This record gives sequence, C-alpha cells and structure tokens, in this order.
Amino acid sequence: MINVAIIGICGYAQEHLRYLLPMAEKGLLRLSAAVVINQEEVPEEVKKLKGLGVRIYRTSEEMFAAEHGLDLVTIPTGIPSHYPLSRMAIEHGCNVLVEKPLCGCVQEGLAFLELEKQARQSGLFIAVGFQHGYAPEFHFAKELMLNGRLGRPRRISVLGFWPRNDEYYSRNSWVARLRDAAGNPVYDSPASNAFAHYLNISLFLSGKRQEETAFPKTVSAAMFRARPEIETFDSCAITLKTEEEASIRLFLSHACVENRDPHIVVEAERGSFDWQLSGQWQIHAEDAYYNGEINGVIASGYAVKPHSGMFRDVLARIHDPNRFVYTPAMAFPHACCIEAMHRSTPVRCLAPEFYSRLEGRKQYAVKDIERYFTEAFQGADLFEECPWAGTEPQFAEVRRA
Repeated sequence: MINVAIIGICGYAQEHLRYLLPMAEKGLLRLSAAVVINQEEVPEEVKKLKGLGVRIYRTSEEMFAAEHGLDLVTIPTGIPSHYPLSRMAIEHGCNVLVEKPLCGCVQEGLAFLELEKQARQSGLFIAVGFQHGYAPEFHFAKELMLNGRLGRPRRISVLGFWPRNDEYYSRNSWVARLRDAAGNPVYDSPASNAFAHYLNISLFLSGKRQEETAFPKTVSAAMFRARPEIETFDSCAITLKTEEEASIRLFLSHACVENRDPHIVVEAERGSFDWQLSGQWQIHAEDAYYNGEINGVIASGYAVKPHSGMFRDVLARIHDPNRFVYTPAMAFPHACCIEAMHRSTPVRCLAPEFYSRLEGRKQYAVKDIERYFTEAFQGADLFEECPWAGTEPQFAEVRRA
C-alpha cells in the first residue's frame, strides 16, 4: 500500500484531497498523515480526516519526526514554502509532489535542480503540479510535432479571462506581491499562478524532446494593473521567443467581466493544434483532406481533467521509475521567464478612466479588455489598437542564473 501525507488541507489543498480521499477509499493508497497548522479554524475537516485514520500534526517537522515509511508527500502550499518543504521531504526519504509554480525566483529554481539530483541519487523523485503537463492530448500533439507530422511549432497563442475578486486577493499575505513578508521573492501574478499552466504548457509544446520544455530566450511583457493595492499585475500581454525560435504569445486577465477558460492555438510547420479547457481539442494537418478540403482534422477529443492524470502518474512512478512525471527541470524555464518579466519591465498602473470597480462583484474590470485581448489573440496589434496598452515593451534576455 502506498503511504501518502499532505502538508496543508485548506485553500488549494482541497483540490489534492478531492482526488486523494476517493483513492484512499478505493484502497489505491493510504492517506497516513496531514499537517494542519490552523486546526482550530477547520475543526470539521480535522475531525473527518481523523475519522479516516489520518494522523494530524501541527508542523512538518513534527510529522517527519513521527512518521516513517511515507512513500509520497504532497505539498499544495504557498509559493515561498515549496523549496524548503520539498527539501525536508527528500531528506526524510519521501517522494514529492509539489504544487506549481515550482518556485519564486531563478536562484531558488537552481536550488531545486540540485535537490532533484540528490533525489535521483537516492532513488526518489520530485514531481511538479503543472497538471496539464500530464494530460494525454498535449503529449500526443507534441509527438506529432516531433515526428514531423505537424512539424515544429512556429507560434503559440494563449487567451484566458478569469475574474478574481477581493476575496481572492486577500486570501494570504503574498498574493500579488513581489516578495513575501520575509523578503523572499514570490512574483505572484496571473502568469505565475492561476494561468501559469498555460505559459508552462506552451513551453512544453515547444520543447525539442518529448520530456523537455523549451527555454525562453527573450521575453517582452506588457503588465497592467487596475487593482490599486497589489504590487504585481492583474492583466498581461506577453511574447516569448524560445531558443528553438518559436514565438509564444499570451493574453491573460483577472480584471475582466467575462469568464473565459484558456484557449491555446499552436501554429506548426505543417498543421495546427487547437485546445480549449472547457471544450474540445482538434489537430489539423495541412496534407489531410476533410470533406474535400485540405487541412483536415486528423484527431480530436475533449480536454481531460488534468488532476486525475497527474495523481495517476505520480502514484505509478513510486513503483515504476520509467513513468513520466513533470520534473523541476521541466518547470524551471517558467520561473526564469517570470523573473525576467519583472526584471525588465515595470508594471503599468492604469489610469482610472480605463477601468471600473464592480461593487456587486467586489472586483475590478479593465474596460473592453476582452475585445482587445481577443483581437490580439487573433492577430491584431494590441499596441496600435488599444488606448490603454501604451507602447510595446522591448524584448529582454531571459537568464538561466
């Protein structure tokens, strides 16, 4: 039986429990322990877990001192804690599933790469919770790009609108901050947190090998904020150039009225891949015929719930060293990109005439952002068409160290 522990049970950790608890009920694993710092605030959750035989601890140190034989520790905690908790787990002989993003800065990412080496030498692994990286449709599409059926990606475009309200921005002390209270880099934003998956999966699709992400060579980022109290941004237009010469463009916002799940379009040398989180995906090939016309659909399906695949693969990896997991090395380019954005370009505070406060929703909305970002996603020049976009930022180098 696989013994699993979880650090934290609130916030995003509920997503982990949503998969771990049914697996435990089916006998696929044993949820042995949980760290719950704020036990008095969540008495019902603690009672439920204890009723299932889960041992509850106040701190990670207390858990690791008492528990022996843990196979996997999941770490669905805040960005600043990812590295120290992962290191603690590896030092105690446990495999790790750590949530995305991998870390808050390049320096910490380099430390993660060293920790990953130590883990491998001990027969352990570190998996990162970029859950779309486990989804079969992305691996299938990438295989068709690498084997020449579609050819290398030339341009990848991403569009997403997820409104976020006051509650979202007050949920912890580091949300939308450059650094946490201790001074550790966080760079929390739509691109590094909620929409991080779609920047990351674009880098994965651009990688020159199946289990490798592309490294961004340069980045140009226009970062805007309507919400006045935050340090980072709530909307952005990002363009990356990878070392493989692919162009990646992202248009993302939390300061919007509409809720539109992410949409990814990959334009490759000999075809395309069109994917929507809340809908279908299709792969087109230029040399395929469909209803008498070229550029036909050669494969299609519906987006798979990615968390299920992630937990399936991570648990299988415990006994199968050849099973795929998304590694820190694969997640590292995302961290480098985020730091380069903040190092090279200031965040623009939008003038009040360009946004509104929606009191009923307790949120901010940039005026017409859905229209301007959608047109840019489809090929229009945002900086020529949009009155609040300002001038297009210059490309800056992305550094590995």
